[in-house]
Amino acid sequence: MPIESIQMKVSGLMCSFCTMSVEKALKRNPAIKSVMVNLVHGIVLVEADTSKISREQLVEAVEKLGYSVSSTEVQQYKTDEDVFHLIKQRGAIGMVVSVIDLLVDPLNLFGLPQQYRAWFSLAVAAFVLFWVGYPILRKTIMAIGQRVINANVLLSAGAWGSFIIGVFSLFNSALPNFLPVAAWLMSLHLFFAYFKLDTRKKASDAVRKLINLQPAKARVLRGRQFVDVLTKDVLVGEVIEVRPGERIPLDSIVLNGNASVDEA
Repeated sequence: MPIESIQMKVSGLMCSFCTMSVEKALKRNPAIKSVMVNLVHGIVLVEADTSKISREQLVEAVEKLGYSVSSTEVQQYKTDEDVFHLIKQRGAIGMVVSVIDLLVDPLNLFGLPQQYRAWFSLAVAAFVLFWVGYPILRKTIMAIGQRVINANVLLSAGAWGSFIIGVFSLFNSALPNFLPVAAWLMSLHLFFAYFKLDTRKKASDAVRKLINLQPAKARVLRGRQFVDVLTKDVLVGEVIEVRPGERIPLDSIVLNGNASVDEA
């Protein structure tokens, strides 16, 4: 039974609910032995019996939840940026129209008749749920299709429940008008999703910058002379040479010589 580690670069992960969704969906397959999700870097590491499940099938399982799997780090970064800007744009638009709806209907600052205010709220709620919240709606439908309950599903249940009751209230005055609630739930979810993605993006960028500080090559003593080799190919116990002004490529012990070192 060949157990192999398979790494996938996943875009669209927003919070711990997302990581739990991926873990739960993948672990249902008996061929998968373990699943680890790194939210900051968007990495899903799977240990699976590759005689029973292929990498393509794992990718398909993740994409069925509404996430994107990239083949390269560059592609993943671009996809993450696209998702970030989409959520930022939709969240801002949702908040603006929801505030306008709040001023028009519940607060009635413009003194419009109740019927006009109710139909205006319907238009706003429909716009927010169908267009502004489409990324959430899409992920909700895909999660339900995979029998996974996550934050998107719970939020959508509240928003769409409020929307349905609000629509019925247009024809039955005994029912409360929850249309503004539907718009606000979806808009706030997107608004806070932006901040979660922004926090994750900053953390990922900070770690990436730290990794990039490591020199790609090191000067290693091989035989009687120093040669340049890739840092990842340096063996434990080998002697490396660091000249003044250069960055130290690996954790090391000073054997001889002296120089100033930037320890920031």
